[in-house]
Amino acid sequence: MTQPELRRIKPDEILRESLGYWQRTLGYQLLFSLLYFSVFFLVWYLAASKFGVLEEMMRLYTLKDITVMQQEVQRLAAMPEYQNLSLTMVFTTAFLYPLNAGLQYIFRKLDEGEQPTVQDLFAGYSGVEFFKYLSYFLIWIFVYQLGMLLVVPALLWVVATVLVTPLLAFRNVRFMEALRINIKVLGQYPLLLVLGSIFAVVVKFSGLLFCGVGMLVTFPFWNVVIYVLYKKLLAGDEKTSV
Repeated sequence: MTQPELRRIKPDEILRESLGYWQRTLGYQLLFSLLYFSVFFLVWYLAASKFGVLEEMMRLYTLKDITVMQQEVQRLAAMPEYQNLSLTMVFTTAFLYPLNAGLQYIFRKLDEGEQPTVQDLFAGYSGVEFFKYLSYFLIWIFVYQLGMLLVVPALLWVVATVLVTPLLAFRNVRFMEALRINIKVLGQYPLLLVLGSIFAVVVKFSGLLFCGVGMLVTFPFWNVVIYVLYKKLLAGDEKTSV
């Protein structure tokens, strides 16, 4: 396989272009968030009710003592019912993950001078594409949870996989090859990927400052930064069709 060509790029270019894509696709990003949160919280509510932990979790919000709250959280986390809920939400998040790939396809259409459609947001659910992104997320979250035991490995895993989604979308590569390419780029441009990831995370969760409503437009921002990083740093053999 042809080795990817790396392009020189300044951090401020990432910021400017990311904000540009973000502004041009706010409608699609709002739809992304509405779909994502609607499905996620509906499944969470139904599953929490089914497993009988909904009242237990709601009761946590009434506790004033931090120590008591921590003890209750630990007790709740040890319950088999809560573990079943957690597993359900992992698979729900995995099911929703292809929406992220859909945004990548929308950004690419803008670059190609085409008009994106709502259907493009669901491109990641087409045929084998769905199972590709589903399996990737399940692998990703498994390694991430293991890494969270020491925190730092989890953060390194995030940066080491930041470009995997567009690589899976636009190149004919499997996960391990995409991971190898991402790690190679990380070795050559560590500061750029770290700064880009930090910027994306800060903006992504900045919506919480506006009573949570702002999350509807900031939550998908991570995908914009990922696309710009991929576009600027990598070039080569790509799929010509979605």
